[in-house]
Amino acid sequence: MLNWFCSHVRAVIATLGGQHGAARRADRWRHLYAGFTVWLSQSEATDEDSAKEEARRNVQDGSQAYSNADMVVKLGGWDPNYAKSVAQASLTALKQLILSDKKLPGAQPALY
Repeated sequence: MLNWFCSHVRAVIATLGGQHGAARRADRWRHLYAGFTVWLSQSEATDEDSAKEEARRNVQDGSQAYSNADMVVKLGGWDPNYAKSVAQASLTALKQLILSDKKLPGAQPALY
């Protein structure tokens, strides 16, 4: 199924996280690399220093396949409205990034 979705232009694919997520399995990343991946994750950090330490531990741990993502957005909790607004802001930022680089395939003004 993931293979089929990833073959579509301008597809947005959301996967379940944690132990059951598609991005957790290394064999799924060959499909996910076809697009731009954004990892929405919960953070325990309370300030910038603890956020940097948490990021360092995640990279050092290496067990989190989501560390392959192009962009990581750490959330302080899982409030559905907050997570939705963060996801929307991430997509808006991604759109601006794509539109600003005219060399990218599909970076036409009609992109939505």
